Amino acid sequence: MQNALTMHRWQVALALLAVAMARGYAWAGVCTLSASPINLGSYNGLSARATVSVGQISYDCTGTFLTGIKIALAPGLSGAAMRQCTGNNGSLLYFLSLDPAGAAVWGDGSSGTTLYFNPAPATGKLVVVPVYAHAPPHQKDAPTGRCRDVITVVASF
Repeated sequence: MQNALTMHRWQVALALLAVAMARGYAWAGVCTLSASPINLGSYNGLSARATVSVGQISYDCTGTFLTGIKIALAPGLSGAAMRQCTGNNGSLLYFLSLDPAGAAVWGDGSSGTTLYFNPAPATGKLVVVPVYAHAPPHQKDAPTGRCRDVITVVASF
């Protein structure tokens, strides 16, 4: 006899690709970016709580910046706010945020999302920005398996 309350689990890996874009008229400096993958671990579709995990984007700047640094997360194929991580057996909805509670949805500034902004990046100092991934609860149809999504990180300075 099979239990009617089967736990659906996803092993989620979100890869973040870092891309730096310099606006020639607004800078006299250089930044390097790097990003770490986010692994949501096991997702329980029957849980009443969201699954939250954290990764990071880091940058190191040298020189003078007249407009600061902005970091956007491109919408990709699944959208700017609510994203979709796909695998062989289905998909899992999730969103990325600047805070652990998920209030500031991080994206490209469209669809109600916000950008990371530092008006005066420190020179010669590594800055680490957490990226929180939130998979909302009650995705009961999420099948067992792994899924993957690739997010392009775009920095302008």
